[in-house]
Amino acid sequence: MDFLSFDKILYHPEKLEKLRRNEPQFPVHMTISLGNYCNHACLWCTVYAVQQEQVRHMNFDKLVDFLKRSGDRGLRAIGYVGNGEPTAYPRFGELVKSVSAMGIEQGMFTNGHLLDRFADEVLEHFT
Repeated sequence: MDFLSFDKILYHPEKLEKLRRNEPQFPVHMTISLGNYCNHACLWCTVYAVQQEQVRHMNFDKLVDFLKRSGDRGLRAIGYVGNGEPTAYPRFGELVKSVSAMGIEQGMFTNGHLLDRFADEVLEHFT
């Protein structure tokens, strides 16, 4: 099976059944931006101009609560991506452990520069 094709839906027969019955369904995968801060400040990056004005991060407690409720509704995986460097999130290690305890798979796009801070958590909890 080609994992870059739409064949991936075959791994979620319950979703196919809901589609057949025209029932609402919750996403299996979600991408999340944890904040707009990045440690690189690349001039071509659209986030760079914004982050110079004000750095913002997701509220940890609200995010964890949302992810718990999402997991109960069928969320199975999260990709940390977006407007800033995920490993620059102040509570990244704690978040990784909390999400892992929920049984939700994790992955991320990172520039890798701060990865040494969370190497153990990433190696233990990411898929």
